[in-house]
Order: sequence, then C-alpha cells, then structure tokens
Amino acid sequence: NSATPEYGVRDTIERLDLAQFFTGVLGKPASKEKNLKTIIAREQIGAESVIMIGNGEDDRRAAEQLGTRFIGIADAFNNWHKMPFPLASNWEELIPLVQSM
Repeated sequence: NSATPEYGVRDTIERLDLAQFFTGVLGKPASKEKNLKTIIAREQIGAESVIMIGNGEDDRRAAEQLGTRFIGIADAFNNWHKMPFPLASNWEELIPLVQSM
C-alpha cells in the first residue's frame, strides 16, 4: 500500500526481485484507506489482524480510521520521536515489533 502510483510500485518490486513476497501491490490513484479496505476484504481478515507500517501521517491516519495496528518508521522527514505508537528506524528494530504484535 503506497502513495506512489501503483504501476511504479509494481515495477520497482519486480526489478528488485521481491514479487514472491507479495500477494498484491496497491498504490495510487486509490487512497491508503481504500487500499487497506481492499486488503482486508481480499484477505478476509479483521482489521485488528492487520499491521500498517508507515512513515507518514497518512499511513497512521489510515490505520486509525480502519482500526488496524500501526508501527511508525521514524526518519529524518517525519521527525517522529516518543509517539503514542511503536516506532522503528531500521529492519532490526521493526522485526521484533511485528513479532510482538
């Protein structure tokens, strides 16, 4: 689920040989909220089973609106520090957070 146009995300995933790790790729023109709804419906799971991982306020807001869990990725652009949600700044921090949920 990306704010990047869907065709660009698909192209990048294929170029990086990551397609085997995804059952679907969603992006613009649909909103993050709409894409999350699509994922929930397609996978036939409850929103509480989904973990949205993102580095933007639109990611956090989409997770909140749909009732999914959220892990923020802290970076130089969002300046997230001591937020009311779990934060990671790299893969080594992210993996244990996901496993703990």
